[in-house]
Amino acid sequence: MPKLTINPDAKIVHARKGESILRAVTGARIFLSQKCGGNASCTTCRIRLLTPASFTAPNPREKRRLTEEQLDQHIRLACQTLILSDGKVERLPSQINTIIITRIKEDDGN
Repeated sequence: MPKLTINPDAKIVHARKGESILRAVTGARIFLSQKCGGNASCTTCRIRLLTPASFTAPNPREKRRLTEEQLDQHIRLACQTLILSDGKVERLPSQINTIIITRIKEDDGN
């Protein structure tokens, strides 16, 4: 069972080989923004692969949604990227900002 490390908080998730990053992360109750239910249509689940060889190559859906620059920087869609072996990913600043805003709203009761 592959081990997935999610940075910047170094949370560790045990995932099934072939499982999407999004499914593994949300299954472990770690927040990762996404709006389309894993259909690669919203691109809000972008993450950076720190160990790219641990994951599948970009599929046609990702190639249509992400720029060459993003792909070169190992930015991928968590809903489309499958886990092959132990690996590390990093939530992007936009993901972290979403977490902070969500927690503020929860604390305010909104």
